[in-house]
Amino acid sequence: MRGEQAFKRTPVASTIPSAGSSPTTEEAVASDPKAGSKARGRTRRFVITGVALAVTWWVLNPGDTASWVIGGPAVIVAAASTLLFPTTPSYSRSFTATVRFAGYFGWQSVVGATDVALKALNPFFQPEPAFIEWCTRLPEGAPRQLLANAITLLPGTLTARLEDDRLTIHLLDSTAEPGLGEIEDRIAALFRVHEKGAP
Repeated sequence: MRGEQAFKRTPVASTIPSAGSSPTTEEAVASDPKAGSKARGRTRRFVITGVALAVTWWVLNPGDTASWVIGGPAVIVAAASTLLFPTTPSYSRSFTATVRFAGYFGWQSVVGATDVALKALNPFFQPEPAFIEWCTRLPEGAPRQLLANAITLLPGTLTARLEDDRLTIHLLDSTAEPGLGEIEDRIAALFRVHEKGAP
Protein backbone atom coordinates (compact mmCIF):
# COMPACT_ATOMS: atom_id res chain seq x y z
CA MET A 1 0.00 0.00 0.00
CA ARG A 2 2.08 2.87 -1.31
CA GLY A 3 -0.41 5.53 -0.21
CA GLU A 4 -0.48 4.39 3.41
CA GLN A 5 3.31 4.53 3.68
CA ALA A 6 3.81 7.79 1.84
CA PHE A 7 2.61 10.20 4.52
CA LYS A 8 2.66 10.70 8.25
CA ARG A 9 0.17 12.55 10.43
CA THR A 10 1.00 15.25 12.96
CA PRO A 11 -1.21 17.52 15.13
CA VAL A 12 -2.80 20.45 14.04
CA ALA A 13 20.23 39.64 -12.84
CA SER A 14 19.30 41.85 -15.47
CA THR A 15 21.41 43.16 -18.50
CA ILE A 16 21.46 46.95 -19.12
CA PRO A 17 22.17 47.90 -22.78
CA SER A 18 24.50 50.80 -23.47
CA ALA A 19 23.06 54.12 -24.60
CA GLY A 20 21.93 54.18 -28.21
CA SER A 21 22.08 50.41 -28.60
CA SER A 22 18.72 49.25 -27.26
CA PRO A 23 17.79 46.12 -29.20
CA THR A 24 14.28 45.64 -30.50
CA THR A 25 12.17 42.74 -29.29
CA GLU A 26 12.71 40.93 -32.60
CA GLU A 27 16.49 41.39 -32.36
CA ALA A 28 16.53 40.14 -28.76
CA VAL A 29 14.56 37.04 -29.67
CA ALA A 30 16.73 36.41 -32.73
CA SER A 31 19.92 36.67 -30.67
CA ASP A 32 18.51 34.46 -27.91
CA PRO A 33 15.85 32.01 -29.17
CA LYS A 34 15.45 30.59 -25.65
CA ALA A 35 14.31 34.01 -24.39
CA GLY A 36 11.51 34.06 -26.96
CA SER A 37 10.47 30.53 -26.05
CA LYS A 38 10.40 31.37 -22.34
CA ALA A 39 8.36 34.53 -23.00
CA ARG A 40 5.81 32.58 -25.02
CA GLY A 41 5.69 29.92 -22.32
CA ARG A 42 4.99 32.49 -19.60
CA THR A 43 2.32 34.19 -21.70
CA ARG A 44 0.63 30.87 -22.44
CA ARG A 45 0.76 29.93 -18.76
CA PHE A 46 -0.76 33.30 -17.78
CA VAL A 47 -3.64 32.89 -20.24
CA ILE A 48 -4.34 29.24 -19.39
CA THR A 49 -4.22 29.91 -15.64
CA GLY A 50 -6.46 32.95 -15.98
CA VAL A 51 -9.07 31.11 -18.04
CA ALA A 52 -9.02 28.06 -15.75
CA LEU A 53 -9.45 30.17 -12.62
CA ALA A 54 -12.18 32.29 -14.21
CA VAL A 55 -14.13 29.18 -15.21
CA THR A 56 -13.67 27.72 -11.73
CA TRP A 57 -14.95 30.93 -10.13
CA TRP A 58 -17.94 30.99 -12.48
CA VAL A 59 -18.80 27.37 -11.63
CA LEU A 60 -18.58 28.09 -7.91
CA ASN A 61 -20.65 31.30 -8.20
CA PRO A 62 -23.13 30.75 -11.06
CA GLY A 63 -25.18 33.81 -11.91
CA ASP A 64 -23.62 35.91 -9.13
CA THR A 65 -22.18 38.82 -11.09
CA ALA A 66 -21.45 40.75 -7.90
CA SER A 67 -18.95 38.07 -6.87
CA TRP A 68 -16.67 39.16 -9.72
CA VAL A 69 -15.87 42.31 -7.76
CA ILE A 70 -13.68 40.00 -5.69
CA GLY A 71 -13.20 37.15 -8.15
CA GLY A 72 -12.01 39.28 -11.06
CA PRO A 73 -9.03 40.89 -9.29
CA ALA A 74 -8.24 37.59 -7.55
CA VAL A 75 -8.08 35.75 -10.89
CA ILE A 76 -5.85 38.44 -12.42
CA VAL A 77 -3.46 38.49 -9.45
CA ALA A 78 -3.27 34.69 -9.30
CA ALA A 79 -2.64 34.42 -13.05
CA ALA A 80 -0.04 37.20 -12.95
CA SER A 81 1.78 35.46 -10.12
CA THR A 82 2.62 32.61 -12.51
CA LEU A 83 4.86 35.04 -14.40
CA LEU A 84 7.16 35.11 -11.38
CA PHE A 85 7.86 31.39 -11.58
CA PRO A 86 10.43 29.86 -13.91
CA THR A 87 9.15 27.99 -16.92
CA THR A 88 8.71 24.27 -16.38
CA PRO A 89 8.85 21.30 -18.74
CA SER A 90 5.78 20.80 -20.92
CA TYR A 91 3.88 17.53 -20.84
CA SER A 92 1.60 15.89 -23.35
CA ARG A 93 -1.90 15.30 -22.06
CA SER A 94 -4.28 12.43 -22.54
CA PHE A 95 -7.71 13.69 -23.59
CA THR A 96 -9.44 10.58 -22.27
CA ALA A 97 -7.63 10.78 -18.92
CA THR A 98 -8.42 14.50 -18.72
CA VAL A 99 -12.15 13.85 -19.15
CA ARG A 100 -12.01 11.04 -16.61
CA PHE A 101 -10.17 13.24 -14.12
CA ALA A 102 -12.71 16.05 -14.57
CA GLY A 103 -15.56 13.63 -13.88
CA TYR A 104 -13.74 12.09 -10.92
CA PHE A 105 -12.90 15.51 -9.47
CA GLY A 106 -16.48 16.74 -9.86
CA TRP A 107 -17.88 13.63 -8.17
CA GLN A 108 -15.37 13.78 -5.32
CA SER A 109 -16.20 17.46 -4.80
CA VAL A 110 -19.88 16.58 -4.36
CA VAL A 111 -19.13 13.63 -2.08
CA GLY A 112 -16.65 15.65 -0.03
CA ALA A 113 -18.96 18.64 0.32
CA THR A 114 -21.82 16.39 1.43
CA ASP A 115 -19.61 14.65 3.98
CA VAL A 116 -18.36 17.96 5.40
CA ALA A 117 -21.92 19.33 5.59
CA LEU A 118 -23.23 16.24 7.39
CA LYS A 119 -20.38 16.38 9.89
CA ALA A 120 -20.98 20.07 10.50
CA LEU A 121 -24.65 19.38 11.24
CA ASN A 122 -23.88 16.46 13.53
CA PRO A 123 -23.81 17.76 17.14
CA PHE A 124 -21.86 14.71 18.26
CA PHE A 125 -19.10 15.05 15.69
CA GLN A 126 -15.79 16.15 17.16
CA PRO A 127 -13.38 17.19 14.39
CA GLU A 128 -9.81 15.99 14.67
CA PRO A 129 -7.86 18.26 12.30
CA ALA A 130 -4.30 17.31 11.48
CA PHE A 131 -1.44 17.97 9.10
CA ILE A 132 -0.01 15.16 7.01
CA GLU A 133 3.06 15.01 4.81
CA TRP A 134 2.83 13.34 1.42
CA CYS A 135 5.77 12.48 -0.84
CA THR A 136 4.60 12.59 -4.44
CA ARG A 137 6.09 10.60 -7.30
CA LEU A 138 4.84 13.15 -9.84
CA PRO A 139 7.52 15.22 -11.64
CA GLU A 140 7.90 18.93 -10.98
CA GLY A 141 5.91 21.50 -12.85
CA ALA A 142 2.30 21.19 -13.97
CA PRO A 143 1.66 17.68 -12.55
CA ARG A 144 2.66 18.66 -9.00
CA GLN A 145 0.88 22.00 -9.25
CA LEU A 146 -2.33 20.30 -10.36
CA LEU A 147 -2.05 17.83 -7.49
CA ALA A 148 -1.60 20.63 -4.93
CA ASN A 149 -4.48 22.67 -6.38
CA ALA A 150 -6.81 19.67 -6.66
CA ILE A 151 -6.22 18.78 -3.01
CA THR A 152 -6.96 22.37 -1.97
CA LEU A 153 -10.18 22.55 -4.01
CA LEU A 154 -11.56 19.29 -2.61
CA PRO A 155 -13.70 19.83 0.53
CA GLY A 156 -11.99 18.96 3.81
CA THR A 157 -8.41 19.17 2.53
CA LEU A 158 -5.95 22.01 1.95
CA THR A 159 -2.40 22.05 0.60
CA ALA A 160 -0.53 24.20 3.10
CA ARG A 161 2.90 23.82 1.51
CA LEU A 162 4.61 22.31 -1.54
CA GLU A 163 8.38 21.91 -1.31
CA ASP A 164 10.19 19.76 -3.86
CA ASP A 165 8.34 16.42 -3.85
CA ARG A 166 6.79 16.87 -0.40
CA LEU A 167 3.34 18.31 0.29
CA THR A 168 2.10 19.41 3.70
CA ILE A 169 -1.66 18.94 3.74
CA HIS A 170 -4.24 20.01 6.30
CA LEU A 171 -7.12 17.63 6.94
CA LEU A 172 -10.37 18.77 8.54
CA ASP A 173 -10.82 15.25 9.91
CA SER A 174 -7.69 13.15 10.43
CA THR A 175 -9.77 9.96 10.64
CA ALA A 176 -10.93 10.36 7.03
CA GLU A 177 -8.99 8.80 4.16
CA PRO A 178 -8.02 11.63 1.76
CA GLY A 179 -7.47 9.28 -1.19
CA LEU A 180 -4.27 11.00 -2.27
CA GLY A 181 -2.90 7.94 -4.02
CA GLU A 182 -5.85 7.76 -6.42
CA ILE A 183 -5.69 11.49 -7.18
CA GLU A 184 -1.98 11.17 -7.91
CA ASP A 185 -2.49 8.14 -10.17
CA ARG A 186 -5.17 9.93 -12.18
CA ILE A 187 -2.96 13.02 -12.63
CA ALA A 188 -0.07 10.79 -13.72
CA ALA A 189 -2.35 9.28 -16.37
CA LEU A 190 -3.54 12.74 -17.42
CA PHE A 191 0.03 13.95 -18.06
CA ARG A 192 1.23 10.55 -19.32
CA VAL A 193 3.88 10.26 -16.61
CA HIS A 194 4.62 7.05 -14.76
CA GLU A 195 7.59 7.78 -12.55
CA LYS A 196 9.20 10.80 -10.92
CA GLY A 197 11.01 13.10 -13.32
CA ALA A 198 10.03 11.20 -16.47
CA PRO A 199 7.56 12.89 -18.87
